[in-house]
Amino acid sequence: MGEGMKKRAEDAFLAREYRKAMVYYALALQDDPDDKELRLGAILSDMALDLEEEAQALFGYYLIARNQNKEEAEQVLEQLISSIDDNISRIGKMVGEPIRQIIEQQNGISYSDFKEIVAAKGCFREAYEDVLFSTRVIISNKDDFFDFINQLIESGYEDVALGYIESANAIFPADARIRSLAEKIGCHDGGEDKGVS
Repeated sequence: MGEGMKKRAEDAFLAREYRKAMVYYALALQDDPDDKELRLGAILSDMALDLEEEAQALFGYYLIARNQNKEEAEQVLEQLISSIDDNISRIGKMVGEPIRQIIEQQNGISYSDFKEIVAAKGCFREAYEDVLFSTRVIISNKDDFFDFINQLIESGYEDVALGYIESANAIFPADARIRSLAEKIGCHDGGEDKGVS
C-alpha cells in the first residue's frame, strides 16, 4: 500500500479533499507509523479543515523544499505547524472520550466493537476516520470483511475498498461477493470498469 497510498493522500490534499487525504495518510501510517512525512501530511489535512489557505501554503512549501533536503524540510514544517494555534493537538481530540477509552485499552478493536462506535456516532464515515488515526480494526471472519468493504464503498471510499477487493480476490477467488462489490464501485464511478475479475 505504502507509496501508492501516500501519492493518493497528496493528490487528495491538492484537490482540497482533506477528509479523504486524512484517511489515505492514516492507512499509510498503519504500514509505517514512524514516517514523519505521513504524520505531517495527516496533521496538515486536519488543519486544512479549519485553516485551508495556511495548510495549502505549508504543504506547497514542503513539496518544494523536500526536493532539496527532506529532513530539514520536515523539521521546518513541523516548527511552522506547531506555531499555528493548537492544530497539532486537534488530531488527538478527534476521537470522543468514550471511544478513546476503548482504543487505549487495546492494540486494536474487533469489528463488532467498531460497529458499536459506528452506532454511537451514527455515521460509518465519521467513525472510520476517527478510529483510523488511533488503532486497527481487527476483522476475524469473512462476512464482517465483506460488510466492511461494502460500508467503505457506501461511505465514498471506493479507492480504499478497491484495494481490499483486490486482496480478497486473491484469497477468495470463487466468492461472488467480490464481483458484486467491484460492480458496486463501478456504479458509484459512473460505470467505469475497475478491472477486477
